[in-house]
Amino acid sequence: MEFAQVLAAPGGGAYLHGSTAFFSGTTYRSESFLARFDSLGTELWRRTYPFRNGSPEFGTTYTAYGTLLLISEASLPPISGIPASRLRLLEVSQHGDSLRRVLVLAHPNYPLIYRDTDSGPHLRPLRDGGFVFTGVADSLTPGGGSTTRPFVLRVDRDLNVVWRYVHRPLANFTRYSLGSPLELADGSLLVLATRGNNPASTFWLFRFSPAGALTHQYAFTPAGTAGQQVTQPVGLAGLSDSSLMVALNSGTATYTARVRVPGLPRVVEGAGGVPLPARASAGRPLATLALFPNPASAAVTVAYSLPAATRTAALELHDLAGRLVRRLPLLAARSTAALEVRALPPGLYVLTLRAQGRTLTTQKLAVQ
Repeated sequence: MEFAQVLAAPGGGAYLHGSTAFFSGTTYRSESFLARFDSLGTELWRRTYPFRNGSPEFGTTYTAYGTLLLISEASLPPISGIPASRLRLLEVSQHGDSLRRVLVLAHPNYPLIYRDTDSGPHLRPLRDGGFVFTGVADSLTPGGGSTTRPFVLRVDRDLNVVWRYVHRPLANFTRYSLGSPLELADGSLLVLATRGNNPASTFWLFRFSPAGALTHQYAFTPAGTAGQQVTQPVGLAGLSDSSLMVALNSGTATYTARVRVPGLPRVVEGAGGVPLPARASAGRPLATLALFPNPASAAVTVAYSLPAATRTAALELHDLAGRLVRRLPLLAARSTAALEVRALPPGLYVLTLRAQGRTLTTQKLAVQ
């Protein structure tokens, strides 16, 4: 296994997202997988998603719709003899069914993209339901030339690119690493940055405006690191008093620091947390959702149950582009509802049961 990440699952238990690479005869193959475990550690199911050439994973999170987003590098056939890859955003249901795949280019001038193994977390969900990623882009040439640049990429909740940033240092051959993105209360983003060949062990906090402009570079030179180049960002976290905890790696030791930037807005949590319910309510089952007929051509009968003390709930139907095409308010006292789909184009849709602003569960619906 080349990568593994555990994500808490609604109702208890967990998902395990990982990737493996292997030989099938003389052919090198790789695949990403998602496995669901109950609270006792029993594997309930496993889904696999093949891809090319051992592409590493960037991370896993929930979307604002309650589905899961699996992020990886997707290798492509060479373009004019130059290796190429994209950021692959694979959205799957809570049952592991593949819903849609989006391939994203880091920057038009950098056809190759990969995860920076020296930096910290590469993924952060945002309050508006979008996401921010960090990684490395490479401008390989047919002659073997290469220029690597760290990038920051922001997409919206429907996985459309909002902005891209590629860091181009003034000095050539200066290796920067970017990681551990955070969102601030004013909508700006903070990213931890380090630099190779850095005897002073300086690290930076790069701040980006909501529109993607690099507005500030806060520099810090830690004491007590003489002779140790802290070139690898490990983690960045906001504390309750608006200070920040930073973790870096020198290759032989881990360095931690608590820093404060005067006037910096507080760190906020993004959308995409574990969908409700986290546990069963006393005397009531977990939220359930069943559809019939499925596939449907005219109307769908939706059978549902809600956790105790639910005040407001609704059904939301999205197409595979993430667009909301139907919304139906629900009554907690009832257990069925009729959803009209006659006017919808044929295809696959995702029906989400939401209560009090949170996703409870999802189901796939096919419209004929």
